[in-house]
Amino acid sequence: MTEVIVVRPLWRNYLLFACAGAVLGFTGSLLRGPELVSFFFKPLQDSLSCAPTVNTALDQFVHLQLACAVIGIVLALLVLFFWRRFRQRRALARQGSVVG
Repeated sequence: MTEVIVVRPLWRNYLLFACAGAVLGFTGSLLRGPELVSFFFKPLQDSLSCAPTVNTALDQFVHLQLACAVIGIVLALLVLFFWRRFRQRRALARQGSVVG
């Protein structure tokens, strides 16, 4: 009986992990974003209208969301890289112990 080995393209795994990391980073920014914006945001005290202050805070929040999504992508791809490396080393160790 012959064994069939199914090889999936690597780009699908990378794309899946990148999307999952972006979703997790975006979700994290939604959960903790207002706290972080209020921590880093210094409101303007000398203006008569609050519109510039609100616009600045919203701009910072959008930038925070984008940064968290990018950080999530990078972390997810790093996890994928080290997970694949771990599995390859484990497979080589098993193969070496079976042969040797």
